[in-house]
Amino acid sequence: MGRIHSSVVCADRRGVLIFFLFLQAFNFSGSTDDVTDVYPDCPSPVQKYAFRCFTSYNTHMLNMMKSSATLFSGVDVEILRGFCSSYNQAMICIRNMKKICPKSLHQKIEVTQMNLQGAEPELSALCNDDEIYERYARHMTCLREFGSYSERCFRNEMNSSIRLMQWISEDNVYQLCSDLHRAVDCITSKIGRWCGPEAAQLIPVLLKPMVRKSTMCDVISVSDLTSTWMTTSQHRQNRQKTATSKPTYRSPEMDTSAQSQVINADNSSSSLHINLITTILEIAYQLIFIALLVTNY
Repeated sequence: MGRIHSSVVCADRRGVLIFFLFLQAFNFSGSTDDVTDVYPDCPSPVQKYAFRCFTSYNTHMLNMMKSSATLFSGVDVEILRGFCSSYNQAMICIRNMKKICPKSLHQKIEVTQMNLQGAEPELSALCNDDEIYERYARHMTCLREFGSYSERCFRNEMNSSIRLMQWISEDNVYQLCSDLHRAVDCITSKIGRWCGPEAAQLIPVLLKPMVRKSTMCDVISVSDLTSTWMTTSQHRQNRQKTATSKPTYRSPEMDTSAQSQVINADNSSSSLHINLITTILEIAYQLIFIALLVTNY
């Protein structure tokens, strides 16, 4: 009788052990059966399909980067239209994938948006404006005519010569916003007289996508920025002196992640640290994107 009881107990233990091993293996596999059964429309591998959402966007981003003019200095309206259309389509594609895939896979989907980090609010404000193309087309020629002046304003105030969506090394958000506010004032003061008030109103919308996280400046009052200008004037002088000596320059001409050129005028240790992190992220994004393309083909 004792042997029978012992055998039953051992059998029960083996059954429980097998059950837990099966459960662990099921969880480790990423619950594939659950995804296919409950989410039959979720593509696999999900990250590869998520990257495909940005195929058209990457092409139009490259066209934007190769243009001789920036957003606020008269880039062709059709380049702007194509860029915004592809951006909106990519965002819709990502949102749709999240709807048809489980939340456990959302992080893998969101990795494909790494190159847009800190820039989505600015791009959405630009590309979700249905009237932007018509208004921009009316003033494109004038913006281009005085484009060199506008770019000089931006370069002098931001200490950077960029194309789109670049990180600009700043000590803090107030310094970034004060510089950005100065750049907007410098450009609009002339564009308003030369191209008209409607053209001047376009400048902030066109300029913000040039700088990641620039929408943070919308919640900072002008009085706060004014005090920042007074307390950081010496810092700005030192930084501009550095810029006139020997700036560090990066220009990835065939960069499909659409990261553009950067001139970093601040050679302090904090700026170098930020630049190093940004470079690592850019390289990681490129390696992931290339690996997915290779495995796909």
